[in-house]
Parts: sequence; structure tokens; C-alpha cells
Amino acid sequence: MNMRVVCVLAFALVAISARAEEWKRDFTVGARPQLRVQTNDARVEVRGVVGNTISARVVTQGWQIGPGDLTVTAQQSGDSVFLLVKIPEHHIHFNFSTKSVQIEVTVPQTTALDVTSSDGSLHVTGVKGDARLTTADGAIRVDHFDGSLRARTSDGPVEVSGRFDMLDLATSDGHITADVWKGSRMNGAWNVHTSDGSVTLRLPDDFAAYLDAWTSDGHIDLQLPVEVSGKAEKNRVRGKIRGGGQTLQVHTSDGSITLRTL
Repeated sequence: MNMRVVCVLAFALVAISARAEEWKRDFTVGARPQLRVQTNDARVEVRGVVGNTISARVVTQGWQIGPGDLTVTAQQSGDSVFLLVKIPEHHIHFNFSTKSVQIEVTVPQTTALDVTSSDGSLHVTGVKGDARLTTADGAIRVDHFDGSLRARTSDGPVEVSGRFDMLDLATSDGHITADVWKGSRMNGAWNVHTSDGSVTLRLPDDFAAYLDAWTSDGHIDLQLPVEVSGKAEKNRVRGKIRGGGQTLQVHTSDGSITLRTL
């Protein structure tokens, strides 16, 4: 086989590998929609819109959608939709080009979310239902949220904004930033934790809580009034914000903590 043939075959393989494919499907739901998304290697974007339709779109680069390659499974039961996007764990391929998978979903704004990715970032915007977001490797970003939020990543930053009833944020490696809007109310204890990174919380001027903040290696910067209780400690602050309330627990193992008024 001469060099020219080898080059032609190589370019052909690259073209096949780089080919984009798309999968789309719509689901009509009722007043209490629920969406569960599970993937082992994909970026996920969810956007809340007006209407009664969940529209899912999977876009691949370099993957073929079908048996033996990337598979997409979609199921609906009443108002609940389950979407599974999976790449074979032992898939063998010639790595001539970058391969990627993107999951894009629009949902009614009041949709409850449960999104899990083993490897990929998660982005949610404009949702007014409760959400549980988990990724083993990737950033989590939530914008214009309204409800109770649990967001956890093993590797990446967590950045959220909205009106919250409950907040549970955690990352093993990355910073956490939360803009808590006016009207937020603590229905129970809130927890914000990172093992390696800074924490910045911006709170509305009417927010009340009992603060328990500590850092193993860093400083705490309070730019709002806190009535400190107990013994003063270098790396820990406990006290009441505007009279106190439910516990707001903030912890970083390696980084600084900043609380300020939004």
C-alpha cells in the first residue's frame, strides 16, 4: 500500500470519526412534570420554558447513535420522563479526532430535575422546580433557579443563582459561588462544602440564619452583620445573621470564605 492510499484512508477515518449525529424527541407532560437524565459521558444543558413539552436533543461529534456505539433510551410514564445516554465503557476506536456528546433539554419551568453524569458539566437555567444535580467530573452552573437545589461534583466549580428554599452544594475540588436572591427562605439547614477551593455567598438584605462557617486553611471575610456567639476562633465563626434561624453551614478544607450582601 503506497503512501497516497494510506493518507486517503486516514482522512476518510477522520471524516467518519468527526461526523456529527443528532437524536431528537418531544414528550407532552401535565402539571407536575419530572425529568431524570443519566449519562456516563456527556455535557448536559437544561432550560426552563413556558409550555407543557419536554424536548430532548442529543448531539454527538464522532459517535454514531445506535447499537454498538452510543445508545439513547427514552421512556415516559405519565408526567415523568427518563433519558439515558450511554457510551460503551470498553468501546475501542481510532482516536483521530475529538469525540463529544451534548444533551440539550427544554422543560416546562416547574419541572423537577434529577440529572446525573459520570463525566461532563451540567448547566440548568430558568427552572422553578426542585433539582438534584450530580456529576463525577465537571462544573455545575445554575442560573435563575427557584426551589430546592442539591448540586454535587467531584471535580469542578459550583456556581448558582436564584431564589432558594433549600441549598446543598458540594465539590471535592473547586470553588463555590452562590447568589441568593431576595425571597429565599430556609425550610431546613443549608450546607455549602468544598474540599479544595474558596466559597463566596451573596445574601439578600433580609436573609436570616444561624451561621456556622469554618475553614481548615484560609480566612473568613464577613461583609454583613453577624452576632457572634461562643468562643472566638481564628478559622471559625458561629453566630446569628439578622436574628438567626435555620443553620447555614459553610466549610472549606483549603480556601477562604466570604459572605456579603447581594
